[in-house]
Amino acid sequence: MSQQPQGMSRQTTATPSRDWTWVPNEELEVLMDDSEGTEWAKEVEKDQQEMVKKQRRARSEEERLVWERAEQEQQAQEECKRQRAKEVAKQAASSKGKGCMEELQREGQLVQTARCMAHPWMASFY
Repeated sequence: MSQQPQGMSRQTTATPSRDWTWVPNEELEVLMDDSEGTEWAKEVEKDQQEMVKKQRRARSEEERLVWERAEQEQQAQEECKRQRAKEVAKQAASSKGKGCMEELQREGQLVQTARCMAHPWMASFY
């Protein structure tokens, strides 16, 4: 098989003998108009790109909401700890004594553990 000259392509002739001849690329005939196919392919690609963008936006929004929820939960837990610390300090200052303070501390730990178990995704923060 001979090498193809540069700037030349093979094209079949209209003869039934399937004679192959070498013609310059600029003389090749367009045997099929695939502009509809090209337009359709462009539309499909555009639709796919839009779908990917929507999925990314949705994923980003979901991540943002999860982050906000985690932040709110953390703030709520910190507020509970502050309130509990105030109660413990108040009890320690009162005449009830050391035994009551230890009981309040244990109770605070149980409440915190119960909250973590209510939100398993928060367990990774502890």
